Amino acid sequence: MTNLGKWTARLAVIVILVLAFVAMLWWDPRPHFERVRQDHVVHFVVFYALMLSLVLSLPKLPVWAIAISLFALSVLLEFVQPYFGRECSLSDILTNLITVAVATFPIWIGKTIRPSDN
Repeated sequence: MTNLGKWTARLAVIVILVLAFVAMLWWDPRPHFERVRQDHVVHFVVFYALMLSLVLSLPKLPVWAIAISLFALSVLLEFVQPYFGRECSLSDILTNLITVAVATFPIWIGKTIRPSDN
């Protein structure tokens, strides 16, 4: 990867993480029943941003390893939440799993299709 490519990847990681952080700022950490969808949107944005950031910043690491690590992180985060006054939610784990799968698919397609295939 050239210097320009490295700086572009680093800038993309920073932008993605800033956007994920901004998305969390307006989110109520204790969602009410009518705000459940908002909770899932925030989970989607954050885990999609994490997946893209990790893939861009760790290009030598296999995508499947990053996906499994994020899923494990999701499960771990949900199980420690009761210690901080929150609830463990299976729907949050499922949302994070779906998000990692959705983020992994275009990355996998991009890595398997080569310009010489055209």
